[in-house]
Amino acid sequence: MQLHGIETADGTTATLWFTAGGVYVISRSARQRRLFRWAGGAAFAALAVAMTGMGIGGAVSARAGVALFMGAGILAVVAVAAAVTGWVLSARIGRAIRAGVAPPDLPLAGMAWARSTDEGGRVCVTVGMTGGEVHEFAAAGMAGADLVRQFGRLLDAGGGPPATTEDGR
Repeated sequence: MQLHGIETADGTTATLWFTAGGVYVISRSARQRRLFRWAGGAAFAALAVAMTGMGIGGAVSARAGVALFMGAGILAVVAVAAAVTGWVLSARIGRAIRAGVAPPDLPLAGMAWARSTDEGGRVCVTVGMTGGEVHEFAAAGMAGADLVRQFGRLLDAGGGPPATTEDGR
């Protein structure tokens, strides 16, 4: 199962991918974020230029309207290209995980304990590893409940110590 929009201890947003062997922490690279920002900006600009072209084409000059509409088409192509490139980068990570090529970032065999706390509508899950490392993840709403449930399910299925909440349940 994948949980999107999970905040890590360093403040970045990541997707957690839970598998039988552990948890993959997938954060978007700066390149992917830049591509998706370009795609969104180009799509918005294409819409704005197309609307302007329609207005100018009907009120002022048909040639100017056509020229602006063609510019909007070019911006739309740029938006689609940037979005597809970002998606391809994301899909490559998913393929590596499904193929079992990449080891989990938090292997089940290395998890020693997990604890969750409720911080005013936001759930924080802390996972301790056998090597002494501690990883923290936080989410609000249903994502927070799913976060607790998935770590609990993973540790219960793996025979590890049970995940606990702050009140010991």
